[in-house]
Amino acid sequence: FILSALLLGLLSGFYPAIMISRLQPAKAIKGGRKIQSNKTFRQFLIIAQFTLSIALMIGTVTVNEQFKFLQVKDLGFNEADIVVMTTKQSILQQFQSFRTEVINHHTVENFTVMNDVLGEDHNVFEYNYEGMQADKWQYLPTLIVDERFVSTMGLKVIAGRDFNENIKSDDTSAVLVNETLVREMDWGTPQEALGKRMTTPRGNEHVVGVIEDFHYVPLSEPIRPFVLDMIKTEGFWIQEFAVRLTPGKTKEGIAHLESVWNKFGPQYPFSYYFLEDHLNSLYDEQNTLRILVALFSLIAMVISCFGLFALASLAVEYRMKEMGIRKIVGASSSVIYRLFTLEFIRLISIAILLAVPIAYLVLSAWLNSFSYSTSFNWLSVGLAVLCAVVVSIIAVSYHAIKITRVDPVRVIKSE
Repeated sequence: FILSALLLGLLSGFYPAIMISRLQPAKAIKGGRKIQSNKTFRQFLIIAQFTLSIALMIGTVTVNEQFKFLQVKDLGFNEADIVVMTTKQSILQQFQSFRTEVINHHTVENFTVMNDVLGEDHNVFEYNYEGMQADKWQYLPTLIVDERFVSTMGLKVIAGRDFNENIKSDDTSAVLVNETLVREMDWGTPQEALGKRMTTPRGNEHVVGVIEDFHYVPLSEPIRPFVLDMIKTEGFWIQEFAVRLTPGKTKEGIAHLESVWNKFGPQYPFSYYFLEDHLNSLYDEQNTLRILVALFSLIAMVISCFGLFALASLAVEYRMKEMGIRKIVGASSSVIYRLFTLEFIRLISIAILLAVPIAYLVLSAWLNSFSYSTSFNWLSVGLAVLCAVVVSIIAVSYHAIKITRVDPVRVIKSE
């Protein structure tokens, strides 16, 4: 940061230093024009500044919309009011008693277990599914769950049935699969997929139900074939407890969970998080980007306005005699105002023509990096252009009004 600040200071002072070094003392003392700077270079700087500013403003709107899209996108399951607690081995050894005591409270609607956090991550397990050679295996994304998982998470079974705690064989002979798996395995309709073989090292399992596609990983990744496999809850794979609380009774529900936790695992600190908040935190990187782009957009626009204001001030000095002559020959203040501002509007127009395609290409590529994203919003282009034009007119107007009020006789005489 220190080196960047020093470098920026050197670069920003380099051009003015060269101009001042060209100053001829004799002409300056006589009242001559002190510095003959390069007009084209000054205009190039203004165009570059506003190009960056407009592109960043478009980026601010687009990044903000994508962040909101990620926050409100339907994940295919109900993550609200779900409290997640990481399991402990000693509590798993008392699982049935622990679960019974958790559920038997008016603030708890349901309770399930899983080996990874739904919506964030998953494991992969080997399967030999129907249609494969008997000695072949393929790893598929899988969550190890219990018979209450589907109902707790609000998943939708579109064919067949859910896991059933009254069917003891479900533990080793039943799996649920998503629509994408059925489609990619070419099993026909969800109904036709029922009964298909899904052999695993744990047993000769079959598809008992097909669930509607849901986002089992962040939205940066597409939905792929997915399996829900049931396993004994006391097993090694269970890592997370997930409890659905009654809406509106969160505080009381947390107190109940803490009480039960301290009863069965007093040696472990009670720790929890809400699934909805946890999943939203997966997009913190996009939120940071959103804030940074907005901040840099504001800074760039402020710097651009300073540059435009300075350029207008210099233009007043150079064109004062010209405007005085125009007034003498009958030009009105409005005509002079328009003539003076037209040059700057032309610069902003060039910046707009450069910024829009640059922003479109960069932002389209960024949006395409997400498997699910909002589309490029052309309204953001209109807002950015309008803002740039309004701000530039405001920055120039002070000098434009000043030059319209000039006394032509005094200006020509002094020249």
